[in-house]
Formats: sequence, structure tokens, C-alpha cells
Amino acid sequence: MNLTTAIVTMVFVASLGFSSCAQEGQAKVEEVAINVPTASCEMCAETITKAVKAVDGVKGATVDLEKKIVHVKYVATMAKQADLELAVAKSGYDANSTKRDSEAYESLPACCK
Repeated sequence: MNLTTAIVTMVFVASLGFSSCAQEGQAKVEEVAINVPTASCEMCAETITKAVKAVDGVKGATVDLEKKIVHVKYVATMAKQADLELAVAKSGYDANSTKRDSEAYESLPACCK
């Protein structure tokens, strides 16, 4: 391989990396508010936040216990609102119209019931 071919190859490979980074940067980040009416304390907030952040594509989550809402920022091509609601439900809490998993609810600390 001569020097010119090596340089062209390196430039091509580098451009592929920049292209994939640019595509990630263009991914649409959406924000959704999910009602969590059964959340009552900081332990609830921690459990819900951890569950939602485990979903691929989630960029951030915060629980407002006063309003009983979890605000989630996520990449729309990687997750859907239903995925987020299911994650909350599987952790033992109601999420919008998705009912909590009863086994997960039973394993929650007493303050979270």
C-alpha cells in the first residue's frame, strides 16, 4: 500500500466515525410526563428513576413527588412512552393507565405502599 492509498483510507475511516457521531447528535430527544399516582416518598422516586433510566435511549428522569409525575427525556428512535410506562409498572408503581406489577409492589418497602 502506498502512502496516498493509506492517507485516503484513513480519511475515509475517520469520516465514517464523524458521520455516525453526527447521526447520534441528530436523534430526536423527546420529553414525556408520566403520572405515578402511587409514588409517595424519596425511595419511590429513587426506584422509579432507576427503572426508567434502565430503558435504552433514556437520557434523564426526574420524579416530582408533589405532583406525582416522572419527567423523562429519551431518544424517540430507541424507546417509546409505552416502554417507559412498562418499566415503571415493573418496578411496582402505576404509570398512567399501566397498572403496577403486583409482585414488584409487594417487594417494595412499607413506606412505598
